[in-house]
Amino acid sequence: GPIGDEPTSYQIYLWNGKNTTPGTDKPDAENNIQAVCVIPPPPDSKDAKAEGITFISKEANTYRFMIIYDGPENGGATMFSCTA
Repeated sequence: GPIGDEPTSYQIYLWNGKNTTPGTDKPDAENNIQAVCVIPPPPDSKDAKAEGITFISKEANTYRFMIIYDGPENGGATMFSCTA
């Protein structure tokens, strides 16, 4: 999770497992990750910090996952969907 006390959003990326370190021998390294979506801070708890994520499913270009937070009671598990 983030360092500090300010609420912050979180970015979700997909990684294809290939090297993402740029260099002259890997001019397309940046294509090995894909931004999927931005998750806003939870509205009900200013102290919540995302600490874990698990993939649930993918249908077409819609991804579903669950985020667990440090701070809320029982982790404040929250389901999210986003389209890439």
